[in-house]
Amino acid sequence: MADVFISYAHQDGDVVKDLSPALEAAGYTTWYYEDRGAVGASYLRQIDQEIERCHAVLVVISPDSIASDQVSKEVVRAHEARKKFVPVRRDITHAEFQQRQPEWRMAFGAAVSAEVPEEGAAALGPRLVAGLRALGVEPGGPPALPTSPLRRLSRAAVRGTAQKEGKLGATVAAVVGIIGLLVSLGQFLAMQNPTSPQTAWLAQNFPAFRTITLVVNAVGVALYGAMLHAAWKLRSGDGSRARAIRGFSIGILAAVGVWLLVSLSQFSGNAARGHFASDAQQSSLIQGAWTAAILGFVPAGIVFAMFRHAKKSP
Repeated sequence: MADVFISYAHQDGDVVKDLSPALEAAGYTTWYYEDRGAVGASYLRQIDQEIERCHAVLVVISPDSIASDQVSKEVVRAHEARKKFVPVRRDITHAEFQQRQPEWRMAFGAAVSAEVPEEGAAALGPRLVAGLRALGVEPGGPPALPTSPLRRLSRAAVRGTAQKEGKLGATVAAVVGIIGLLVSLGQFLAMQNPTSPQTAWLAQNFPAFRTITLVVNAVGVALYGAMLHAAWKLRSGDGSRARAIRGFSIGILAAVGVWLLVSLSQFSGNAARGHFASDAQQSSLIQGAWTAAILGFVPAGIVFAMFRHAKKSP
């Protein structure tokens, strides 16, 4: 992992070979494909990983690089990963590159660009070092946090911003809350007053299973309802609700896990065998318990994955 990833067109390799030593002399580590790329490995994979792990991206802007599809892809990838940009211009003005590459203009935001002076790119070293430190990028800083879609959702949710990512996370939690609330309420009512022959048979022959199902689904109604309320508040901009959603998802995962353990203990063993007409009936019920548990684990697990960092400060 390098502190600074350098994006450039191969025609500007001489500039990069001056910039990299200047930054490394100040203690920063750098990565650029021509010198650091692993032989034989996919260059696309390497570039993606290095952008993901770096703290800042230095882009050499030139007539050649703004015409390069590969450099554009690297800029977009770095923007998606929310990296800090350090633009360096060669043979092009700031206004010209903004006009010819509006996509880069949006990605760089208000970042100030520096022009390669006549004496060579190495002379930019002190200015680039000062710029990196102003951005909070220090040599040998802590590893960059992963920026997977789930983590970006979580970070946006914790900030309580009105960003599309934060709203998407709240929407997913709300959908899970609605579905879970309806399913838990239905299972609770079905086991409280069995109407179907199969449910009545289960309640009669496995009273402990009936009890745990009633308790877990009653807890589920409360947890899913609370999650739905917290998701609505989060979508309205209350970032503190992200922690609550994380807690509710943990509670749901724990409740489903307890239900699964009790169910399997009831349906397995010699004592349970006497209630079944055949081994196939017993296997079918055990398989049904696993299926029901997985259907509970998956949505709650997705919500937890989205908000797993919600306990941390943004």
